[in-house]
Amino acid sequence: MNSSLQLRIIYFLLAVLGVATLLTAIIFFMTRNQSGNNDTAASKYTVSNRPLYTAAENRRKVTLFFPGTNGFLLIPREREIYATSAITNQMKQIVVELIKGPGPDDDKALPALPESTRLREVYLRGDTAYVDLTKDVSENLPGGSEAELLTIYSVVDSLTFNFTEIKCVKILVEGAEVETLTGHIDLTKPLFKDLGFVSNVPTPGV
Repeated sequence: MNSSLQLRIIYFLLAVLGVATLLTAIIFFMTRNQSGNNDTAASKYTVSNRPLYTAAENRRKVTLFFPGTNGFLLIPREREIYATSAITNQMKQIVVELIKGPGPDDDKALPALPESTRLREVYLRGDTAYVDLTKDVSENLPGGSEAELLTIYSVVDSLTFNFTEIKCVKILVEGAEVETLTGHIDLTKPLFKDLGFVSNVPTPGV
């Protein structure tokens, strides 16, 4: 076999190998995308598809705060979440419930966050909770400074009210610190609980 023929065979084999590698990569990404589209009820509101709880876990009552339809205030609403051993998973459930809103039959409360908002992650560093939301929270937030303030404190008060471990909350957008959501409320520092906006402050359940 002459050298010219050997080179042609080598080039042919390399070409076959390249095509096989490309097909393998295409199949891999197609399979990955299909599996990622199988959203659960929880993952509709969270970027992560990891389950926050199992049905076998106990449940606990929590108090959420939603903007009211009548005046500049927050309305307390009771919900149940799964009492997971990881406090961050309980925190995530609370934020998810805030995104879901008060419910269609509740004519006294409004959604705390734009419906398109998704929870990216929640962190707890010392006594500070970090809530990382998608950019929809600022891009689709209606109203002016009052709406922005109630949105922020619905998150801050809902977390600090239900967890004695949390003293303040830092809101992030797309994993980064932001100065404000829509240009009014300073978010460069963690915010402490402020129940001055709440009508009929309930007795803490924890």
